Amino acid sequence: GQQHGMLPVYSPSLLLISPVADLMLTSFAGIFEPTAAVTPYQSGVALGHRAFRALLLDACLGPCHVQEILAAQRRLNPRAVLAVLAAEDDPKPKLWRGVGAYAVWQQPCDLSQVAHELWSMLSAAAILASAPSAPSAPRGKRAA
Repeated sequence: GQQHGMLPVYSPSLLLISPVADLMLTSFAGIFEPTAAVTPYQSGVALGHRAFRALLLDACLGPCHVQEILAAQRRLNPRAVLAVLAAEDDPKPKLWRGVGAYAVWQQPCDLSQVAHELWSMLSAAAILASAPSAPSAPRGKRAA
């Protein structure tokens, strides 16, 4: 059956940043054009070459690395959907939203479901971006 109300014109790009990113690729390949980064360094190299529509960071990289990547991406690529896979023993996984994540899933979780939810977020963001904006100032009377 149809999984989504709207199919992407092209597969959105996703950067998976996790020590086990290679093992996660198959769960995302059906929807995304995924790229794996096993270390924060590899993610920095990948992000230096292209902008990704979505980033999924594994919190087991360490809270400092995850926060640094989230902060940098919010500045450099504010339209990207940033998400975190919280650690199994994370006592307050929702706190990741306070440092820039749009979505948080606590491990263990169904990665295929995570992929579908991420895709839905990108679809919603695309619809919002293409919606008509609020009316601007009347012609000829624009603020200086």
